[in-house]
Amino acid sequence: MRVFFQNIRKNYQLSISVSNVTDFWTKQVCRRFAAVIVIIIYPTPITPNIITVFGFVINIIANYQLLSGDLIMAALLYFISYVMDCTDGQLARQRNTVTKFGMFFDPVLDGLKDLITFISFISYFSDSDIFYLSLVAMFNVSASIIFDWVRHTIQNRPKDLKPAKYNLLKRLGIVFWSVPSRNFIIVFCLLINYPAGVMYYICFPGTYFTLRKGLEIISLLKEKT
Repeated sequence: MRVFFQNIRKNYQLSISVSNVTDFWTKQVCRRFAAVIVIIIYPTPITPNIITVFGFVINIIANYQLLSGDLIMAALLYFISYVMDCTDGQLARQRNTVTKFGMFFDPVLDGLKDLITFISFISYFSDSDIFYLSLVAMFNVSASIIFDWVRHTIQNRPKDLKPAKYNLLKRLGIVFWSVPSRNFIIVFCLLINYPAGVMYYICFPGTYFTLRKGLEIISLLKEKT
């Protein structure tokens, strides 16, 4: 049992040492759960890509639960889906089986999950006063995904690099606009039975950060010309 917990700790320490994700939700919550799962499934034939697909399926079920009105179950499933996002990469590194396909397959499914989730929120709010905000939220998330794809294409890499330096907010694990931060807001708002909070977050702070991301892309394109 002692060796088991030592392996969990080693896996967790490895994951945060190489990860480009700096937010508190990922580092202190999701990656700790993922570290346990990795050690349990390490001896099995389960591959990182299977975990990626499993996380995608769990997200689809979460969206169904959202549309069914079971917000607590939806929150739990969204959380599990994001833990799977952490698990696949940690498992690949633990086995030393990181592949080019997996490096691109993972972010593609992550983007699809984001889009499907916010399409589900549009449907959820279709008969409410929040409907138009849900459309803005969908636009912000879609634009953010496109901007990320353009930036990664320009930089010729599937994901951002691990930051060389951390500012004060990142040291505290505070990241305002990212897939993990959106996942945290979704889980938190559904748990407190306030799904409208997701739309307020994505529409107001989200619009600012999406526009800023777009301006960063313009700067990168100017540097390349």
